[in-house]
Amino acid sequence: MMLAPVCLQCGKPVGPEPDGLQLAFGRFCSRACARAFRARPVEVTCSVCGKKFLLPGPVTREGPPYFCSGVCLESGAADKTSARRSG
Repeated sequence: MMLAPVCLQCGKPVGPEPDGLQLAFGRFCSRACARAFRARPVEVTCSVCGKKFLLPGPVTREGPPYFCSGVCLESGAADKTSARRSG
């Protein structure tokens, strides 16, 4: 017995749209829920100090290096520059 998919944003059952297409491969019940899901803040980890902080979506947790402050950004840029010079 297969369970009906539910919307990742609101939890309502997900069904096909009237034209037969499914929103975002059947993960959302409406375009409004799809937009709200992509706009929600995502917790990421600073690439320098390890502090967890929120970024406005859409971002990926494993995406590019993230920095929690200007100090960490400068430190990360300095590390990258020194690695290029030595390698």
